[in-house]
Amino acid sequence: MTPFYTIRFPAALALAYGLSGCVGGSDTYAAAVTTATATSGAAATTTAALRSAKYDEDGFDTLAGEATAVIRRFDMWKPAEAASVPLSGAATYNGIAAFGDNASLTQINAGDPDALASMALNVNFGTARVTGSIWGFRGKDGKVGDGSIALKGLQDSTSVKASGSSTIYWGDVDQDVTVNIDGFFLANEKAIKGTMANTLEGPRGQDIQQGGVIILNRDTE
Repeated sequence: MTPFYTIRFPAALALAYGLSGCVGGSDTYAAAVTTATATSGAAATTTAALRSAKYDEDGFDTLAGEATAVIRRFDMWKPAEAASVPLSGAATYNGIAAFGDNASLTQINAGDPDALASMALNVNFGTARVTGSIWGFRGKDGKVGDGSIALKGLQDSTSVKASGSSTIYWGDVDQDVTVNIDGFFLANEKAIKGTMANTLEGPRGQDIQQGGVIILNRDTE
């Protein structure tokens, strides 16, 4: 399975690292930098500019706990009926976006999605416009992703769609990410859940398609 983030670095360092599509532990990465620096002056200059990856060992589990709480609350709720969706007013929804082909709304844990992030959507029922953001990325290995993805879209009856693109900075890795969200309201518009179709930048600049899911809880009227 392709990880949410993939390595993009100079060829000399790539050869020393011996990988083209996955992220290793910090000890392996440090060894690769040491090897490249020792064998090439140019590589030494380049690798010196590389940023170090940041880790938050509890971050992924914290987000997983938040997602699980929302899932349990709305697990038995049915999709909203079109007649119940208001024609005016606005609501804000907060929750979790889970990235990965194996991500699901039935089990969020360390062996499931590749990465989790906080997410918010504001739905204006009068104009049918949707805005929001995804931020606070955490890989299942504890790696921290800085940056955010601004979202824009439309609400159509019970459907909520939004998309956005940005660069997420994983310390030693910069990754372009595009998300396309296809969601729907649960009963009485108290929550939104849905799926994501994501395009991630691969190790050679190629596009990698990956899935994902969202679960959001309404927190303002």
